[in-house]
Amino acid sequence: MRWKSIRPILWPIALGVACALILVGVVSTAESETTGANNYIVYTYYSNPNVEWVNADEHTLKEVINSFDFGPDGKLYYTTYVKDFDGPYPYLALLGFKVYCYDGTSLEEIYYDPDAFGVSGGRVRTIGDKVYFNDGGTMSRTQFEYYCYDPETGAIVQILDSTQVGGYGIWGLSTWDETDFWAAGRGVEDSTEQHIYYSSLENGDLMPVIDLGFASYASGSGPVAFDEDGNLYLADGGYGPTYIWRFTKAEVLAAMADPATNPLHPDNAYQFDTLQIPGVIRGASSMFIDEILGMVLTATNVHDPSELRQYAINPDGTNGGYEVLATSDSRMAETRFENGEIYVSDPDGIYTLKRVRNQWLRHRSPISADRPAIPDWSQNALK
Repeated sequence: MRWKSIRPILWPIALGVACALILVGVVSTAESETTGANNYIVYTYYSNPNVEWVNADEHTLKEVINSFDFGPDGKLYYTTYVKDFDGPYPYLALLGFKVYCYDGTSLEEIYYDPDAFGVSGGRVRTIGDKVYFNDGGTMSRTQFEYYCYDPETGAIVQILDSTQVGGYGIWGLSTWDETDFWAAGRGVEDSTEQHIYYSSLENGDLMPVIDLGFASYASGSGPVAFDEDGNLYLADGGYGPTYIWRFTKAEVLAAMADPATNPLHPDNAYQFDTLQIPGVIRGASSMFIDEILGMVLTATNVHDPSELRQYAINPDGTNGGYEVLATSDSRMAETRFENGEIYVSDPDGIYTLKRVRNQWLRHRSPISADRPAIPDWSQNALK
């Protein structure tokens, strides 16, 4: 979105230097605007250093931020794709998928595939002492690759491609206990089925991927997360009826032990919530679960607009309702909870949220308490 006629004044933004509008809780750039809600303030943690350019067709293009995570070395890792603001479908990406590493001073491009479709499920995720990422494959999601990056050696090794799961697209990656790999995806020719995939990780190597069953009726893949009791939640990504599904730990373990006899199936799952708001929200792009915060999820219209939602999970696993923490007129692709802070991305930056009163009562990272502290590049701690 271009500049509106009236915008709040922003402090200058340089690479790694943030701006904050404390009174109104808005962070905005030329293309996107992310706004705090319900007494939350949005601070820019990292600003996208890329600038717009015009191609031969006189279309305005920009390399924009998609997914991000914090590495075992405390550095910021994020993925990008190229957005065409003037094409027939401005929310779609052009070919081009990159992975960057930023240490607070210098920015390094560690991977580039000019032929990969970057926005459609391309994710980066730290598990243990390795950084994993996957491109989005083709626009039809029939080709993709997963990679493992070792921050100590700089080595990148391909660990999975689409031929190993039948040639159909799977999406993103999550972990239950830092030793395994979980993802959702179409995985079969019937695009109205979303499956759950599981594998174990051994020193960066991915063991054979197991299809645990048809888990959702949506044709758009979405994120997977676990609560502290081992219950699995799947949020549909969009297209068709979209919901958040909950499978119990017992159902997950039974599917892992014998997926042919005890596969996951939506008829056996608890329908935690519907994600659809016609014309506004169609699915989810990212999700984490914390024992104190509950479920935090980015709900999008596939492209824009977006909401960052916080769901309460009742003791029996049912939906305790949600509040909106922030909104964006663009795509909120990723959210993380690290060292007691909620982070979220839109195409032009990565942001952290602060509550005006009553900061989080307790801080617990669901990823790893042993990681180095994340550098505070924003210099925006509340007084």
